[in-house]
Amino acid sequence: MATVDNNTLESSANLSFWFKTYTGDPLTLADCPEIISLRWTYFKNNWTVLRPRLTILAPNTFDSDYFRFALDDLTNFIEKQRLDTTDTNPFSASNIYYRFYPVFDNIKLEAITLTNEERTIIANKKAVIKAYSKINFLNIKKNLKNYRDCLADIVGLSDPDYDRIYSRASIRFQSTPSMTDLNLMLMIEKQLSTIDFIISNLFAVDNAIDPFALARANANNPEIDIGQYRSGRLVKLNFEEDLPSLAKRFLGNEDKWVAIAIANGLKAPYVDEVGEQLYFLTNGSINQINFSAKDTFGNDNIGKFFINQYVLIQSDTIPFPTQRIITGIKQIPLSNEIILTVSGDPNMSNYMLSEGASIRIFKPNTINSSQYILIPSESPLPNVRSDEIPWFLAGKASDEKNTKIDLAVGANGSLLKSSVGDIALSYGLDNAIQAIKVKMLTELGTNRRHPGYGLVNLIGIPTTLSDDAKNVLVKSINTQITADSRFDRVQSLDVTRNTSTEAVAYDVTLVVKLAGSKTFLPITFTVNI
Repeated sequence: MATVDNNTLESSANLSFWFKTYTGDPLTLADCPEIISLRWTYFKNNWTVLRPRLTILAPNTFDSDYFRFALDDLTNFIEKQRLDTTDTNPFSASNIYYRFYPVFDNIKLEAITLTNEERTIIANKKAVIKAYSKINFLNIKKNLKNYRDCLADIVGLSDPDYDRIYSRASIRFQSTPSMTDLNLMLMIEKQLSTIDFIISNLFAVDNAIDPFALARANANNPEIDIGQYRSGRLVKLNFEEDLPSLAKRFLGNEDKWVAIAIANGLKAPYVDEVGEQLYFLTNGSINQINFSAKDTFGNDNIGKFFINQYVLIQSDTIPFPTQRIITGIKQIPLSNEIILTVSGDPNMSNYMLSEGASIRIFKPNTINSSQYILIPSESPLPNVRSDEIPWFLAGKASDEKNTKIDLAVGANGSLLKSSVGDIALSYGLDNAIQAIKVKMLTELGTNRRHPGYGLVNLIGIPTTLSDDAKNVLVKSINTQITADSRFDRVQSLDVTRNTSTEAVAYDVTLVVKLAGSKTFLPITFTVNI
């Protein structure tokens, strides 16, 4: 196994320490390697008691075989070191941490009687790690990535394409990979994914901040120019095309791929064409699909799903994938079985377990060639009306086309139906008249979403002051008409007290001029108080 330097050791432990402090999970000995070096005497004197307790935990560990292997390895190590009569502390070696990591990671600190020195170490470490910024996590990622690559070279698992892309030279092959090496690389890979999750979520761009301004301020490459984009267009990504080539194709500069990523909310790896295939746990039912809690590699499945996620569903008998959207996620407490609810027709029963029914999911915040992607543009959208004119207004005059289209309502406010039973529409001059009537019949302030809509309520104004009531009513009518773009002005308005009834009422005679025409609409109505 490659020699573990102090930077790698510290980075790995600090990441786990931070994450558990943030989530409230109990800390283990693996989270604080500074204490491991102080615990040699504890392990040497108590191993006959500790080993049986740890053996019981094996079935519940992430990789039980690897855990048992590390447990046996540590047993042999302790027995061998007991024969050493020198004062050397064998737990002070840096490779001890990774060599016996599965064991250390299953010994909770709360189960150990800590010394004052150890408590001080933990308290100081908490204070430092709580103040971590994005730079700290980027440095941890760099250290872990470098060690992973170095280890892959040494055990002959390096990738020439990877080396070419990242312009790195491989280290000479030295040994065949052991079980410890493979599990160590897997552990580091999971830690790198954890860092990406932390950076993407904890340090996400605030919605109130202009992401393009933020990108310009923090871009590592000063030559990257992210413009003041104000619009865009949707295009398809070609298969096996990446963001730089897409930026070069549409924006003329591959460095502008950052702008495309920000405009579409994309995160590393940005493009995911392959995705991950997960097989049904049971036959599909209506709009629901069941999955086991873990995949074939023992990884949790629940974190792979999210609401509004785009997925593909298929089986051996239905090979052409159907696209759906996840609308609901539920996990059963005891079995941890996952139940997904998807959009579309309730025909999931067509997908059978015996026919290899499966779902293909893609990494969050990624794009692929089956989806559209927004290419930002610095040109503003044209400020012109581009909607089509309905067929029933095509032959009407321009002033009638400007009166808008609403649902037709009766005198009592109920919806009217057409001759074929559909909801009737109100348009042309009829809609202009209906709009005025509805304004006059609605009491001001009764529409919560539009509190300024409607006619003033005259209750509270003494009936002896008829002129005051009339003036208030005239002002309110003028306000409602002039606020509507369909009307040019109130041509004439007459409000008179109706003396034919005992109730207080006013008769209103109104003539309104339509906007953009010479058409006048006469309307009469009565306002009762």
